[in-house]
Amino acid sequence: MNGSRTVQHAKELSDNHASLFKPASWLTKIEFINQLVLGTNVLISVLGEQGGGKSSFIELLQMNLDKRIRALSLAVTPLFDWTLFLSHLHTSLGCEHETTLNELIEKSRQSQTHTLVILDDAQYLSESFLDELLNALQQQGPQGYFHLCLVADGSLTAVLNKLEGKYQDMIHSIELGPLNESETRAYVKHRLLAHPEFITDELLKQFYQLTEGNIVGINTQMPSFLI
Repeated sequence: MNGSRTVQHAKELSDNHASLFKPASWLTKIEFINQLVLGTNVLISVLGEQGGGKSSFIELLQMNLDKRIRALSLAVTPLFDWTLFLSHLHTSLGCEHETTLNELIEKSRQSQTHTLVILDDAQYLSESFLDELLNALQQQGPQGYFHLCLVADGSLTAVLNKLEGKYQDMIHSIELGPLNESETRAYVKHRLLAHPEFITDELLKQFYQLTEGNIVGINTQMPSFLI
């Protein structure tokens, strides 16, 4: 059942995909995620600052996943627990009856359908929750069909580091990081399309030197520096 891809998620994609910023470095990371999903069995984490573009990255990821991958995105909250997680999975995957995570994983294996569950704000997940997720994924062996991508701020790193010894080679972390100078220029122009008269090459160069491509810094400094 390597047929058509379906995308279901808790946060609706924006109506105008053309307005979404698409930095080349992010698209490269997304292509790498495609390779990880289709060829390995690892828990993927995407780490970035609060306000550093994580929600936009999730949207771009869902738009650029390999067509063989079925994806859904769930928003994690401080009250998120295992029961709620399974309930969201059952609803999003169209399950008629309640099942365990291991049974959902086995369904993906039997149908040979790659399923990617994206958990936004995953820094709210407890160590025991992540331990249970990793234990279930590990049972798939070196290559799986059920995959998890945790999108979180840097506070998740400490928990993942603690679990890494127990689940060797099962965790792969990707940092969004800053934009390069070319991407910063493109992002500023993308944001200021209504005010092109304010954008000069010299101003953009100074702005990149000021922000070093940090998206939080760019968004914070842009109103006062460029206008």
